[in-house]
Amino acid sequence: KITKAKMANLAFNMPAWIESLESDKMRGPDSNNFYTTRCPSCAKKGKDSDSNHLTYTHEGVVHCHAHCKFFDIIDGFYNKEGSR
Repeated sequence: KITKAKMANLAFNMPAWIESLESDKMRGPDSNNFYTTRCPSCAKKGKDSDSNHLTYTHEGVVHCHAHCKFFDIIDGFYNKEGSR
């Protein structure tokens, strides 16, 4: 609940961001409700060919195993054809 409130304060649309990810690369959820997919920040750099750098939950946990920062990960979502 706390994470949802923090995301709301950021005005971050988690469901829309999830829809923007490469769905054909997505796996999950695992036993802890984490999904795995290609990190958009890594992809922008030509990395993450195995599509396993990014893990996230629908509750707002977002983590890149290659150490991309949160705002770098969501940057492409907000900067596609103008800002959202």
